[in-house]
Amino acid sequence: MKDFDINQVLKAIEGSRGIVNEVAKKLGCNWRTAKRYIENWLTTKQAFTDETEILIDTAESKLFEALDNGDLWAIKFILTTKGRVRGYEDKSKDNIPEKVDLSEIAKLLSNSYEIQESPNCLLISN
Repeated sequence: MKDFDINQVLKAIEGSRGIVNEVAKKLGCNWRTAKRYIENWLTTKQAFTDETEILIDTAESKLFEALDNGDLWAIKFILTTKGRVRGYEDKSKDNIPEKVDLSEIAKLLSNSYEIQESPNCLLISN
């Protein structure tokens, strides 16, 4: 097994975006070996953490660009994450049942529509 010094590991971490596999490719070793070397020294550990933080900062910058452009998905994301303290949250997941009984829906609609049922489908027509 090849031994790496701290400078080789720091150089491999640079530009890795906090991805261990990228460090491993640059060092020419497997994932486990790269991970062990990253965690071997405080300096390499911090450099790896910094790479991850740079990646997150970049992603947040792109999110805020989308927010500034008025992209609805970005607005919703901000409100349902950072806006939770003000009562914004995504309740759509809470209102969707895991299973829907199609026969119950058919009964409700049968007065106004012609209903044809199959095991996984409900055909509704006027």
